[in-house]
Amino acid sequence: MLQLRRVDKYIKELNQSIRFYCEFDTETGKIGTVAPSVTSVIGSAIQNHFLDNLVKIHGKEWLSIRADIGTAVHALIDNYIRTGEDDIAKLLEVVRFDLGITRSFERYEERQIIESFAHFITYPAINSPGPGVLTERSYIQAEPFPVAGTIDYIDTQNGVLIDFKNGEYKAISNSHKLQLAGYAFLSHDEISEARLVCPAKSLRSYDVREYVMLKGEVLEYQEKFEVIYNLIDWSKIIDSAFEKPEYLGKDFKINTEKSKKKDNENNYRTFKEYLESKFILEV
Repeated sequence: MLQLRRVDKYIKELNQSIRFYCEFDTETGKIGTVAPSVTSVIGSAIQNHFLDNLVKIHGKEWLSIRADIGTAVHALIDNYIRTGEDDIAKLLEVVRFDLGITRSFERYEERQIIESFAHFITYPAINSPGPGVLTERSYIQAEPFPVAGTIDYIDTQNGVLIDFKNGEYKAISNSHKLQLAGYAFLSHDEISEARLVCPAKSLRSYDVREYVMLKGEVLEYQEKFEVIYNLIDWSKIIDSAFEKPEYLGKDFKINTEKSKKKDNENNYRTFKEYLESKFILEV
């Protein structure tokens, strides 16, 4: 059975961490298509140093906390759309466990998660989703070029794609438009409208801000996305990241409970071979 796995790798040539998605066959242990994420393509091509500046100002721990909060909010939205469950107190620990967040949320973090979620559930696409709605789905394509990503929300019947942002934005940026266009590439459905939705935290009432790209603008930015994608030789980057022995790492051991393999790390000459084996290894 094919599964889609995420692998974050620091790429020396780009001087940044890149998120890759890999098709992994659980029966054969082989890796199929490998592709960079939509956001990594955009960040690498336009050399956006926004996150670097945030790290310098607030530190890596702050950025990690912000990421955990955003991930938890997305998980609550996904769960709410699928089940209608809105008891946040009951869900927070379940969400934390499911997402692999090893620490407990601080009270101020819980408050931020609850505040954001309270804004989002006022949005009709969330509180009254129609048939054909898919949430938190990961996609990968090999043609016309390898790219992958996770789409927050797609209405397959009406061709509406939505990306939820936990921060408040007063306007939609070009990078946001490129991201929506990149996700539209991944969708197997015809997209007539792409939206960015974020909480309107500066308003007194619970509400959201919505920015809409109609089909013509989506197509325009899909062309721009393809241009910036081709600014970097991604096939070379992928070959380098997944084939060079120096990307193997040193500290892993065989998990004998899951595998009868007696090989040691010297048997895995490439990072790709290591990835194909790492699901039966303990790091």
